[in-house]
Amino acid sequence: MLHILRYWASKGVDGFRCDMVFMVPEEFWHWVIPQVKQDYPDVIFIGEIYDVNLYRTFLDYCHFDYLYDKVNLYDTLVGIEKHNVSAAQLTGCWQCVDGIGDKMLNFLENHDEVRFASREYAEDPSKVIPSLVVSAMISKGPFMIYYGQELGEMAHDNEGFAGDNNRSTIFDYWSYDTLRRWYDNGRCSALKLTRHERWLRKLYKNVLTMCNARRAFREGCFFDLMYVNLRNSGFNPHRQYAFLRYTESEALLVVANFDDNNIDLSLSIPQLAIDMAGLASGKQCAKDLLWGRELSFEVGADVQTALSVKGHDAVIVPLKKRGNNAIE
Repeated sequence: MLHILRYWASKGVDGFRCDMVFMVPEEFWHWVIPQVKQDYPDVIFIGEIYDVNLYRTFLDYCHFDYLYDKVNLYDTLVGIEKHNVSAAQLTGCWQCVDGIGDKMLNFLENHDEVRFASREYAEDPSKVIPSLVVSAMISKGPFMIYYGQELGEMAHDNEGFAGDNNRSTIFDYWSYDTLRRWYDNGRCSALKLTRHERWLRKLYKNVLTMCNARRAFREGCFFDLMYVNLRNSGFNPHRQYAFLRYTESEALLVVANFDDNNIDLSLSIPQLAIDMAGLASGKQCAKDLLWGRELSFEVGADVQTALSVKGHDAVIVPLKKRGNNAIE
């Protein structure tokens, strides 16, 4: 196996996604990954593992760079979308991986799981916004896009061996209409995409660009606002989730709405968060980074921050820092 890994690394393969790593002796990974990295130090190893209790072992002892956070964050987001699980459960997700959250590879689709837009999941690719924002922005860790996800691929083809199972087959020689139209004989353009597909692709581009361009998302700290809003009459913790990301120069408020209905919410931001993020108190105006809407609101430990969020949508709001009247 070491020879095989070195062979592909020598061909320029820069990462390995390792299937069901907990079914292989830990001692093997402990030995083989450093051997490969001795010659190819930039090669990345990503492990698929379904036991949260083993996460730290496979990062520290087995030397994996990242782990798929399937049974923690992904399954919780599925539960919120499909089974009326409370959005407040997302707090437990980051607490479960506290200290190693940046080593979690977050995702909403892969070859094992049903497509988000499929009839077995959300049925509508437009509903992805709250799950996308939370999964991509809750930590500094990587976020994976599965091919065609950004076009709303629904996986409703009957693909031969794989059949019609709401997944994109890995067993059949197959292609998908969404991808064929985007690829367009090598042009890789949006010319043959529908209006909705172009809108969705632009959404994904905006979110991913924001995650890399904004220091608060790329490098910043995280503050969960749920604990002070669990009994807030102006906020539904079962269908909304709110958190801050911040650096010494930037602070961003993220509110995701998993409900189908538009909401006018009132959010509590505690003094602890204001102090840690260095927030300015008082009335503020800012532009929602997701949609460009102008927002007016107030920040302070003794006031409620009032925001409007559409159904299955989110807002990403820059907040003023103390001693800085400008918002980045």
